[in-house]
Amino acid sequence: MNEKAEEIPVLWKSADGKRFAQEHVFNWVASTKLDRENDYQVIVGTDSHRHSDQFRFITVICVYRVGKGGNYYYLENYEPRENYVQATRGKRVKGNQKLRMFNEVVRSVEMATNLFDTTGVLPVVHIDASPSHRKEFTSEFSDQLKGYVASNGFECVLKPTSFVANAIADKHSK
Repeated sequence: MNEKAEEIPVLWKSADGKRFAQEHVFNWVASTKLDRENDYQVIVGTDSHRHSDQFRFITVICVYRVGKGGNYYYLENYEPRENYVQATRGKRVKGNQKLRMFNEVVRSVEMATNLFDTTGVLPVVHIDASPSHRKEFTSEFSDQLKGYVASNGFECVLKPTSFVANAIADKHSK
């Protein structure tokens, strides 16, 4: 017998916690192309936060109607904390925050690519990292993160204006 495994639907949550299939979210984004009276930005961003022995990754798709506010859906994923533990000479040390930041950006780019391929809408990617001229941890490699996003064909926004990653996704990751 050659049975196909049943595909588990990807469930997104709205701001109020209701669950929706990814098809619903992508159709919602695609409908912004039909509204010629408003200026929309479709934005994707991801943030993560540790919860006990795992990290919660939140990826957000936001449709922002410029000057008038917006709405969003978010997707929740978990990864074991072990994936982000650095080993130094056989000793376990502090978690690898840099690797986790890169994973956040990879998740955003993958979602932005999927969204574009499915809907034809080109999103902007927000990153929860500070610009290179700042003296913060993420400033050290923010140019690499931006380069990755740009090399995949997307516009990139860093802090302090990357509100989808550093405010919306952050809110749901905690």
